[in-house]
Amino acid sequence: MLNFRIDTFLCVCRNMNFTHAAEELNITQPAVSQHIHYLEKEYGTKLFLQNGKKLELTESGKILFRKMNQMKNDEERLKRELSSSASYRKVSFGVTMTIGEYVISGPVSHYIQGHPDTDFVIHFGNTAELLRDLRDGVIDFALVEGYYPEDVYETILYRSEKFIPVCASSHTFRTKPEKLSDLFSERLLTYKGTGFRHPEHSRTVSCCRKSWNRQFFALHSGRKHAHHHTVSVPGLRNQLSV
Repeated sequence: MLNFRIDTFLCVCRNMNFTHAAEELNITQPAVSQHIHYLEKEYGTKLFLQNGKKLELTESGKILFRKMNQMKNDEERLKRELSSSASYRKVSFGVTMTIGEYVISGPVSHYIQGHPDTDFVIHFGNTAELLRDLRDGVIDFALVEGYYPEDVYETILYRSEKFIPVCASSHTFRTKPEKLSDLFSERLLTYKGTGFRHPEHSRTVSCCRKSWNRQFFALHSGRKHAHHHTVSVPGLRNQLSV
């Protein structure tokens, strides 16, 4: 069980506001400040910085958040496993709309047929929403496309698909497009929260510059080279193959 001060720290990280964290925890704001100061003294480092009216995590705070949030999620998952039947398995994961509609239905159906004792809870959302659910321990893993912070998640390349931009037949290009980077001078439209980012803001999309491919990744929130995986169903990774 995590120290109650860690719960306060994680709550402040979610809200990035001491007052809102106090309201969520139903304690006073001075109590929140006291908990944070205790942790800063315990670990010998500053966890937050005040940048004008904006509260920001220090580099040490980011490290503590990643480690403690992972421990919090592992603890919640352990509680669910201990309270469930030994012969019953439950897997919760998230997919983007594209993957959910066109990629995952066949492999999941095949897996369920071979493992009738497994219950799947599938969450649909855009990449940003699924990364948030993964961070908060709502899902065990996510199948996403496009941008994600590579240093936070352990990843497996699931598959690659052709990335096909479309435009009006009457559109005139400034430069005849032969590779994706030729489109950077054009206006590109995507839906809010999509994993696709302009290459100036994302390392992930750079893999598409020469090869017009969209890549799907399986993510979980464990550390790289971690000693455990959050997916608890044996063989799931092999079954979800193409």
